Amino acid sequence: MKYFVLISLIVCLSPSVEAGNLPDGWILAGTNPGDYMVTLDSDNAYSGNVSALLESKSESARGFGTLMQQSAPGLYSGKRVRMSGYVRCKDVKSWSGLWFRVDGEVDKSLSFDNMSDRPIKGSSGWKQYHIVLDVPERATLLAYGVLLAGEGQVWVDGISFEVVDKSVPVRKEGHALPPEPANLDFEK
Repeated sequence: MKYFVLISLIVCLSPSVEAGNLPDGWILAGTNPGDYMVTLDSDNAYSGNVSALLESKSESARGFGTLMQQSAPGLYSGKRVRMSGYVRCKDVKSWSGLWFRVDGEVDKSLSFDNMSDRPIKGSSGWKQYHIVLDVPERATLLAYGVLLAGEGQVWVDGISFEVVDKSVPVRKEGHALPPEPANLDFEK
């Protein structure tokens, strides 16, 4: 199942989440944020002292929850940007993944990747994931984080952004986008 949800349209802080329970600068959002919770985990950090843990509150968690942040494009305006982060998961029944979205005018997504075509599922140790997107000069907002759909736990740590050369393809975790449409008549 693919989820192509414009998260800016559904960002709503769960009334059951107290600001003190979230890492500074982050919010809990999603289609059903009340079905998810976030904690800082000092027992399962990839680097440093803590990681963020996003988990479902029950087996019947609906929709998805996301631990997210938004910022101005700033230094990334007009550049190609690679978002990287370390993720581990436990008992993820549906899917999880990092996500990165670049917005322009109000409610207009310019580019978006939520790893729906390469979901993180089941249980796994720490692994680094990457998303590469162009941030046009007309961009007004960057939104990013980790999401969890349904039951499970997902940890995230060491998120970073770096400007990369235009020779680095805009890609979805190792899948370079073709330079132009191809095989539109399905004959090849």
